[in-house]
Amino acid sequence: MQTHLNVVVLITSDLAASQHFYQHTLGLDVAEINPGAIVFGQAGGAELVVMQDPHASSAAKPGASVNAWFLVPDTDAYHAQVKAAGAQAITDPTDGPFGRMFVVTSPDGHTLTFHQHLL
Repeated sequence: MQTHLNVVVLITSDLAASQHFYQHTLGLDVAEINPGAIVFGQAGGAELVVMQDPHASSAAKPGASVNAWFLVPDTDAYHAQVKAAGAQAITDPTDGPFGRMFVVTSPDGHTLTFHQHLL
């Protein structure tokens, strides 16, 4: 039986700040807003959900964070776009084993990797 990634859920202590980051800084489309959670739709079919947890700390502990990967068509252009919008980049674009990539952190300390397959 083959499985497919359907949903990634990231826990946040501040839903409004997270919505602003994912929607306005990273440019993700809001698919649905529910009490305590926001769903961001992805063209590839999987959804990213940011869920409020009032007991979560304001930043994830190093090593305890999820690292979500996003495929983008142009790593360098997207890096420039999200940095201009205020994203905190951990790395600049570099070629790696899975293509060209860079890493940013979310307001809750989640690591987000953006990569582009190189042909």
